[in-house]
Amino acid sequence: MSSVESVALGVLSSTPAVTSTEQYVIGPFLNQGGMATVFLGKHIGRTGITTPIVLKRLRSEFTHVPALRALLLAEAELQSRLLHPCIVRTTDLVVLDGEYYLVMEYVRGGDLQLLLRRARRRGQRFSAAAALYIVREVLQALAYAHELRDPQGVPLGVIHRDISPANILISGDGEVKLSDFGIAQTSTAEASLRLRGKVGYMSPEQARQEELDPRSDLFSLGTVLYELLTAKRLFVGQEGESANRVYAAPILPPSALCPNLPRDADAIVLRGLALDKSERPHSALQWYEELLDLSRRHGLWMDRAELGVHLRSLLGDEPESWRLLEERSGTARIPSFLEEEDMWEDRAGEGTMGISVVRTLEFVALKPSEVAPLHCDVTAPVPRQTEPSVSAVLPVAPATRIILETAPLRLVDSLHLPVVRVLVFSVLSLLAAALVWLLLR
Repeated sequence: MSSVESVALGVLSSTPAVTSTEQYVIGPFLNQGGMATVFLGKHIGRTGITTPIVLKRLRSEFTHVPALRALLLAEAELQSRLLHPCIVRTTDLVVLDGEYYLVMEYVRGGDLQLLLRRARRRGQRFSAAAALYIVREVLQALAYAHELRDPQGVPLGVIHRDISPANILISGDGEVKLSDFGIAQTSTAEASLRLRGKVGYMSPEQARQEELDPRSDLFSLGTVLYELLTAKRLFVGQEGESANRVYAAPILPPSALCPNLPRDADAIVLRGLALDKSERPHSALQWYEELLDLSRRHGLWMDRAELGVHLRSLLGDEPESWRLLEERSGTARIPSFLEEEDMWEDRAGEGTMGISVVRTLEFVALKPSEVAPLHCDVTAPVPRQTEPSVSAVLPVAPATRIILETAPLRLVDSLHLPVVRVLVFSVLSLLAAALVWLLLR
């Protein structure tokens, strides 16, 4: 087995070293994001007790990029402080052959993005009660993270910056956990650090690369809530389409698309989606309380056990079956839904790697100057609400400003639409056939 260094998070160097009998085992591939690769793993304790874990490391092409490796270390340091039942726990940081691995808890279930896809393909959708419960749980996580302080009581100023269905994990028992603080911003982070978020989920001010505060996370979570309630993504753009058009899309009241949602819920939901952050809830806790009151008043209450039952009604009686995603051309395996034992059996003896923990080192938090700025294009700037290309319309809720694009689509823009491309191709094909017929006469 390969030996590694175990970098204990927040532990002094005087801490006694763990024995060499404690081991980590890297197992099958789970998933890959824009920056990191995730593997299923096992932690084998000194007494032989085995615990399933998740191991996250930088993608191979980014391993030797100092700024990205520093970002992974910063994520480890931050997540070691985040001790909340609605946040995925990070328990260790290990080094194998010069590569860092974050050791995180394993959530038996899948991310919300895959849950939504499976439900849609089965002709099902999340209930309004389930949607409100999931978002309330994430709001509890955000309220905790936003108010987190260091041991001296100084606010850390944590902002997640990447709230999306892919980063919300839900277990078969109905547990909801927020994950991936990989591009989270703190008050001590380099101000010029810029990374790509998810277009359609990031806040307008994040797309404009402006200074952020916790209300940016609320906007992102608002897009998730809208998608859960309506079974439709709120902001969807064609490839290469500017953020100008993406965020200028009209917003229908969610009650118009969600039969069980009362009309007085529209104002509460849409407040989180206000393009002007001053019109959003002031904090995650405030929005949580508003959604909690809404759930109680209209009989939309749900708890963790009830969510677990609801998931089985949507996705199948057995959580083991969630790993199969029905497709027109057959079935596709979703690693996020694979049961841990099944995954190890699928790749028994293939691609697994043992890690022996040999010693403990002091974890040194990075200084802002040590994190080199990353310059990655996000999107074209989102138009400010004072620009002439957009105007305020559809006053559904007084506290919510809804923006529509008033300029008509140009011909070049319309050619990006799939239907228009098909029509143009059909017309050209007919003209070509007619020309051939005339030449053959």
